This record gives sequence, structure tokens and C-alpha cells, in this order.
Amino acid sequence: MYGNDTMYMLFRLHHTLYERILSAKVNARASEEKYRALNHSDPPDLYARFLEVLYNLLDGQIDNTRFEDECRAAIGTQSYVLFTIDKLIYRLVKQLQACAGDEVGAKLQQLHEYEVAKGAGGYVDMVYQANACALMHDDSLYRIELLAQQPGEGVLTVQLMEGGPEKVEVPAAAMESAFLEYLWHFLHSPPAHATDRAHVFLARNVRKASSSTSKRGRSKEDEERAALESVLILNGLECKLSCVTSKVSYVLDTEDYLLRHKKKRQPKSAAQALSHKAQGTGGTQGLADRSQRAARRLRRYQQWISAGVPPASSS
Repeated sequence: MYGNDTMYMLFRLHHTLYERILSAKVNARASEEKYRALNHSDPPDLYARFLEVLYNLLDGQIDNTRFEDECRAAIGTQSYVLFTIDKLIYRLVKQLQACAGDEVGAKLQQLHEYEVAKGAGGYVDMVYQANACALMHDDSLYRIELLAQQPGEGVLTVQLMEGGPEKVEVPAAAMESAFLEYLWHFLHSPPAHATDRAHVFLARNVRKASSSTSKRGRSKEDEERAALESVLILNGLECKLSCVTSKVSYVLDTEDYLLRHKKKRQPKSAAQALSHKAQGTGGTQGLADRSQRAARRLRRYQQWISAGVPPASSS
């Protein structure tokens, strides 16, 4: 199964505890052999005596000083590694509580049960690892595996997995059967009838971009090509497809953008500005017509003022 730091610490503490208990058992058996060789009689069960003293320490019936003395008497000088075994047990219990309240650990446990329920035919380790990496994000991921050697015996191995979900390559054969069938039909289905390609740019934007270099008689493709001059286009948007849920999601920090550099405007002289204004209003005749209309509006305004204001009375 795959686990996180919390689960790794639990297995490490469990391993350390049983290493110390195994040390107590081995040294107790060695002390019994020495007692049997010297006294030619069966010695007391020193390992059982050690477990009894340990339970009394955990229950608070004896203190640490008496526990150390009992360990030296039962096991010998190698009992120094057992003097802090109570603190190790308390630390293991706290770690168990942390694992019980860890949401990520619970999700990893549910994922393990889901993968095991598939059986030998549906279980794919690469898919399992990719799903575990998706749950862990940037946190450390551990592979915890029990290697069976003999019936009832085995070796527990813990391996720190390098990389994240972006470095886990799931082979095509590891896809879900339903998704693989859908993908096969999609790739082998005949293409749909061709339709007219939608225009990328609005017509007014094409005219505006190519107005400075437009010439009569140019084709529509030439105008679109001229509109792309001095344009920077970057297609960097990425998406990923889940082989399990068939959902598409965009990758963070990826984007598409289009940038057009505007041309610098050249300053115009006063004569050019006047000529351009005259051309925009119809030339010299247009200026004369505007002057006449302005004069007529001024006369009508003055007449309206004169008609609306009564003459001043003489005193």
C-alpha cells in the first residue's frame, strides 16, 4: 500500500518497539541458558517476568527506578535499551491517534481497499501509484509492502517514492476498461462532415489591422495574413484527462495569449492636419457650407433673443 508521513512514522515506531521487545526476549533466553549451565536446573521464565514488570510500569504500580532494577536482574547488562520503552509505547499510542484523525491517511486507506477489491485481474500498480500521488500532491509518498518468505513470515519494506504525480507515467494498458473502450471507439469512429471553419478574428479587427498596408484587389486571405503581422501568439494552455473518471481539467499556471504590437503614430504637420480635416469634411466646399450653416444659426439665435426680451422703458 501507499502511505504518507503519518503512516510511515507509525510503522517506524512499531518496528522500533518490537526490536526492543525482541532484544529483551533474546537476552532473557541467553540468561536462562547461563542459569541452566550453572545450576543444572530449569530457570524461571525471565521473559515472562519482564513482561509482567512492563505491564506494572504502564499501569503505574511501579516507578522507572524499580523497573530498571528488575530489567537488570532478569535480562542483564543489555537491558539498557529497555529503560525508555514506556515513552516509546506512549509515543506509539499518540501516533495511532494521529493516524485515526488524518484525512489524507483515511483516503489512502480507502484507496488501498478499492485497489485490493479489484482482484488480480484489475489491479495495476502504476494506476494505484498515480492515484496515490494525486491525493498527496507535493507531500512525501511511501510504498509499504510485505514480502512473504515463508508461511506466516515475511519482511516489511518501506520505500520513499521519488517525484510527484507529474512524473508518474501510466501506460496505455493500465487504463480502465470502460475508458479504454470509449477511447477506442472515439479514435476509430469516422470523422464528422466537414464544416466551414469559424473565423478567428472579427472583420472589423482585420480591417483595422491591415488598413495601413491594405491595397485594392487583395484577397481575404492576404488581409488576414497582414493582420497577423507583428502579432505574438503562444499556445501554452494544457489539460489533463483522467483515465478513471474521463474528466478533463486544465493544468495550473498554463495559458494561451495573443499580443499585437501597435505601430507608433508619426507626428503630423499643421498643413497635413488641415488637409486631413478638409478631406474628412468634403474639401473646401464642405468648409464653406459649414460656415454658412453656422452663420444662419447665429442669426436665428439673435432674432430669438431680440423677440423674447422687452424693450427698456425710459424713465
